[in-house]
Amino acid sequence: VSTGADDEPHTGSMRYADTVKPIPAVAIGNHTADMLEKECVKGGVTAQIESDCKMLGTVPSYNVIGEIRGSEYPDKIVLVGGHLDSWDVGEGAHDDGAGCVQSIEVIRALKASGI
Repeated sequence: VSTGADDEPHTGSMRYADTVKPIPAVAIGNHTADMLEKECVKGGVTAQIESDCKMLGTVPSYNVIGEIRGSEYPDKIVLVGGHLDSWDVGEGAHDDGAGCVQSIEVIRALKASGI
């Protein structure tokens, strides 16, 4: 799922409930999806899928959490967050690096205001 004007799919993962028989699923890019849609409108489509994808297991993941407890309303919260991860068609520096920068900017603004 992407709005990019390219043919590079933003892949993800597929999960099934234990009671559901899995079926083959692959991500396709926007150009290929548009072509497939046009062919489907014309009638039946036959496709062959070849994939060498595999699950490589789990690895540790980490969260960074900071807290500034208020003195006047210590039980009230303002939550700010972002994520930084990678996906297979990019180096990951921008997915969602902007959210991380936004979180850092909130800290900067709070410090600048004397909070």
